Amino acid sequence: MAKEAWHAVTSTTIEHCWNHTEIQPDLISPTVEELLDPVEEREVGGHDYEFPGGDKDIVEEVQRQMAIERGDIIEVDSDSEEHEEDEKTTLEYTFTEVIALSQQLEEACLQFGELGASFDLLKRLRAFRACVRREEIRGAKQRTIDSFFGK
Repeated sequence: MAKEAWHAVTSTTIEHCWNHTEIQPDLISPTVEELLDPVEEREVGGHDYEFPGGDKDIVEEVQRQMAIERGDIIEVDSDSEEHEEDEKTTLEYTFTEVIALSQQLEEACLQFGELGASFDLLKRLRAFRACVRREEIRGAKQRTIDSFFGK
């Protein structure tokens, strides 16, 4: 009897039951827009690859990426812990140390540099050293006779 009842059920009856229980999703064909830009793949907000400037911005980004791969550009992550540590440990030089370093750079310019570029850098280093000396003199305090004799 069950076998006869099962064979009496038509495909239309089964389809009606499935639709009534809403077990199956709607079998509506997606539009062309839904196929090309599915809702699941739409991003909310911006991302790294937005180029409002058009082709020019795209070309610049590609050239930058290629320069990074060649090693011409080194990317620095400013949010890294190493960078935070570097900021905390800043080097402080005395006027005497800065003057000595600029003299060493001047000597290195004369020894290793090309004549034209070295001459320009040498002039700038001497001007820098003069500024440092001027600041050193402005901040200097005259020693008293008592401090000179060790009181």
